[in-house]
Amino acid sequence: MTLHGDNSSITKMLRLLLDNAIKYSNDGGLISISLKQEGKHKKIIMSNTTNGIEKRNLDKLFDRFYRPDSSRARGTGGHGIGLAVVKSIVDLHKGKVTAYSTDGITINFVISLP
Repeated sequence: MTLHGDNSSITKMLRLLLDNAIKYSNDGGLISISLKQEGKHKKIIMSNTTNGIEKRNLDKLFDRFYRPDSSRARGTGGHGIGLAVVKSIVDLHKGKVTAYSTDGITINFVISLP
């Protein structure tokens, strides 16, 4: 599978996603990355387990400065802009990024790029 785009931006996007997964994964949690080709689209799926997530707030994760749990802000570091930057990079590549959870414990980030 070949992905066309700005190498520096794609690398930054992947680093930010992985950094987010590491910061917000629960102790002893799991992180997985998979790549798929579906027709003309390439999909990058990054998943990590958490201590629990509210499904109703998943769309807000891509908003600047949003943190699902403000009490964790000091412990994890950062400024709450990583996923907003991921979304900007995906948008610049004319792709789509979504977040979902089927079990309330595992969060899945799916990036679809043309």
